[in-house]
Amino acid sequence: RSNVAIAETKMNKMSSRSHTVCQVRISKWLVSGSETDSSIPKISSRLLVVDLAGSERIKKSGVEGVHRKEATSINKSLLAFGNVVNALATKKAHIPVRESKLTRVLEGSIGGNCKTALLVCFSLLNKHLQETISTLELGGRAMGVEVDAKVNVTGGVSA
Repeated sequence: RSNVAIAETKMNKMSSRSHTVCQVRISKWLVSGSETDSSIPKISSRLLVVDLAGSERIKKSGVEGVHRKEATSINKSLLAFGNVVNALATKKAHIPVRESKLTRVLEGSIGGNCKTALLVCFSLLNKHLQETISTLELGGRAMGVEVDAKVNVTGGVSA
C-alpha cells in the first residue's frame, strides 16, 4: 500500500484519510468455448469491497490545512451515503445517488440488483460515543434497505 497516505489525527493515529474501493467483475459463459459469441448466454457478477473512511469531527480530530480539507470531503461523502441509505430504507421516490462520487460508484451495490453486507466498526471509548452512536444508527437504517437480487444472464435467446 505504498500509494496510501497516512495522516495522524487526534482520533486515529493510523488514518488513511480516504475511502477504498476494490471491484472485481466475474463472467461465466454457459457454453464452453463461446467467449466471442454474443448470442451464447453468460452469467456475470460484480464484487465490490469498500472500506469507507470514518467520519471525524474536525474539532475533535484537530486536523488542519490539507488534512482539514480531506476530512471535510470525507464527511460530505459519508453524509451523501447516509442520505441514500435513508431514502432507500424509507422507500422515497427520489434516491440522491448523484450527490457524491462515492454514492455514484456504489449505486448498483446499495438497493439495486445485489446482495449487500455492511460491517460497521466503532470505538468503545466514551470520548467517541457520539461517533459510535451515529455509526450504529447508519447500520440500523441500512438494515431496512430491501434488495431484489437476481442472476445476471446476458446474451442468448431471451424468454
